[in-house]
Amino acid sequence: MGACTGAAAAGLGEAEARYERGDMAGAAVLARSLNSAEGFALAARATLVQGAYLSPAGAKQALFELAAADAEAALAREPDRVDAHLQLAMALGHLAELEDPLSAHVNGYAAKGRELLERALVLDPGDGWAQALLGIWHLRIVARAGDALAASFYGASRETGVALCSQGVAAPREALALRHGCAVALIELDSERFSDIAERMLAGVKDARARDAVDGLVQAEAARLLAGLKSEAR
Repeated sequence: MGACTGAAAAGLGEAEARYERGDMAGAAVLARSLNSAEGFALAARATLVQGAYLSPAGAKQALFELAAADAEAALAREPDRVDAHLQLAMALGHLAELEDPLSAHVNGYAAKGRELLERALVLDPGDGWAQALLGIWHLRIVARAGDALAASFYGASRETGVALCSQGVAAPREALALRHGCAVALIELDSERFSDIAERMLAGVKDARARDAVDGLVQAEAARLLAGLKSEAR
């Protein structure tokens, strides 16, 4: 048993190292082969990054569906695993973005995403990822449906979204991806009203010290968006 545990730990460690170096496909394949909750959760995380930042448009849907399947496999093995709840919610959110609002509504992406994020907060009320992702959920629902329909159909509001994003990015374990995600959601909702706060958040992301390859990918996206905003303001 100890040898198996040691081999699994070594495999997980190598998968994490590949993830940190930016080899998302390799990290996912290795992590998935471990057939454990930890492995599937890491596979989902790596596949989400691959789909969001490293793949052409035509490959995104398949990757997000694979990430969702990995997260579901992690939850099947460990139902209270917080990061798997978050990863499944993110995968569903990405899939919703690829569809028109009516199709996304019919497929239940928004309702399932909120359920997953709220469950994550029950399991860990102080989790910055859960707070910020639920904030982004509120902001994107309002941006796509408008205030009235967002409140009526989903119970979403811009005030709640702004508050949760503020809490999430201020958490001790905040990640650059959360600041970037909240900034993007604020711009999509109301670029004029939230341009100043979004630009400050993006500038903070761009100028931060990258901890791994994922941070570098997020910083590149933040720099491009920030340059675009400044160009529009001229």
